[in-house]
Parts: sequence; structure tokens; C-alpha cells
Amino acid sequence: MIIMENTKQQINKSRDVADIMAIIYRDRLPEDQGREFVYTVGLDSKNRIIYINLDAMGTVNFAVPIVREIMRMAILRDVTALIAVHNHPSGDVRPSSDDRMFTKRLREAGDILQIKILDHVIIPTGEENGEIYSFRESENWS
Repeated sequence: MIIMENTKQQINKSRDVADIMAIIYRDRLPEDQGREFVYTVGLDSKNRIIYINLDAMGTVNFAVPIVREIMRMAILRDVTALIAVHNHPSGDVRPSSDDRMFTKRLREAGDILQIKILDHVIIPTGEENGEIYSFRESENWS
């Protein structure tokens, strides 16, 4: 479900996308504040936002995004790059093994489809300007 499109807002670093997403998470219904949500941000060749899509809603500590559906949307909307973003309601932004596996699969699909995966960012729920985890900045991202 696309929640925002064609803003043309440019993303230059992980904090840019984290700040946008923190507002989106904050504005969710109170009963949803304790759940994980996975979004993708589709970008044009100048890293301007084409869309932000809700890809998965989960439980307090688990959400299952489908890489095939993420890539389908990216192809249909002619994006050149994607950033995956999800929240951890616990506030602990360290990635789980499932987070790492999802990132690996998304990057593999992006390589095949020639859609650049710029980052996967984990943010705490309800904390604007809080600590974030950027796979690009924290891992061996080549």
C-alpha cells in the first residue's frame, strides 16, 4: 500500500530516510505502535522519493516482507533505487538474523533486476532523532 508518492524529496543519507519514517511511524494508530512495519522507499536516479510503500505489518517483534512483491512494485513504478526501512518497537535497533537474511535477499534481487539497494535502515518506534541502524553504514556494504 503506497502511503506517499512523488514528493521529489531527495534522500542523501540514512538519517534523512529515518527522519521521514519516524514521522510516519509516529502518526500510526495507537494500537499499532507496538507492531513492526516494513516499508520501502522507491527513488529515482537523483535519489528523490517516487513512493513510500508499506510492505509488511507484523507483530511486536516480527514482520515478513516478500521480496518478490517489493521488486514488483519497484519495477512497475520505474524506480532506480530502493531503501528498506523497518521499526523495532523494543527500541533496540540491532538487526536480528531475520533482518540480515531479508537484507541479503533484497540485495540479491536488486542485483539481478538492476535496482540498486541503497540501504536497509532500522529505527526505534516513536523516537524521532533517536539511534538508528544503517546496514550501509554499519556493515561491509560493497
